Amino acid sequence: MTEKISFKLVTPSGKTINADNIALSWNFQDNARTLTASLSPVTGEFEESRKVELTYAPKEKLEKGVYKIQIISNGNNIGNCSIKFK
Repeated sequence: MTEKISFKLVTPSGKTINADNIALSWNFQDNARTLTASLSPVTGEFEESRKVELTYAPKEKLEKGVYKIQIISNGNNIGNCSIKFK
């Protein structure tokens, strides 16, 4: 799944930053071969987790508020995260 993963970022003002925006990038960290048990509906078996580093580097100063991050795989939303900047 990780090779087809992408992200969408929604700023506090509602602006959507898609994967094609050069301010948004990500890379996969080296695989530490840490296996974890999972109740994932994908396989339901032992799966290998991978760490992803997401970087958002806009040219302007970040605004205060909640940033919503959507994790997308094959066009499907597979997870969400929210970060609040004060």
